[in-house]
Amino acid sequence: MNKIRKLSRNGKIAIAGFCIIVVVMAVGIYGITNYNPSTTESVATDTTPQTNGTSSAKATSDYNTKVNSISKNANDILNDSYTVLENYANGAIDQNTAVARLQKDKTSLNNAITEIQSLTPPQNLQSFHNLLISGFKDLNQALTLEISGLQNNNANDLQSAGDLTDSAISKFKQAQQQAN
Repeated sequence: MNKIRKLSRNGKIAIAGFCIIVVVMAVGIYGITNYNPSTTESVATDTTPQTNGTSSAKATSDYNTKVNSISKNANDILNDSYTVLENYANGAIDQNTAVARLQKDKTSLNNAITEIQSLTPPQNLQSFHNLLISGFKDLNQALTLEISGLQNNNANDLQSAGDLTDSAISKFKQAQQQAN
């Protein structure tokens, strides 16, 4: 029970916060600083359209919007799994309910991963994108281990889930550095 409390407090809160901070702020700031509206207007005396940065800025903006939406959904999923672990650790829900809800969260996180993998990031955000996917995959594996740990009363699985959560946090920090 103590390992569940430690995992739920230390891991899930930090990850949920990092998902939103890294994705919304880092990519959002990157998109804002690289978007120059003046390059989207053509000058009447110029016979060639000005595309200097326009398609890149639009691609970054579109990517940013999609990643933000996926990340907000993933944040909701992670908040729910945090609540499940807290409720289980406090005796508010039983083992079967906790496992069922975590399995539902895992399915939702799988969908978020599939959706983010289907995106084509702008070339300048490829490294960010790869780190983001890798972090989400670590979280997905952590949920798998949490489920297994609860089903089998296996403290080692719960510890491994915590380690994967730490790995995801590290990848999200690296992604934030890439976006900066």
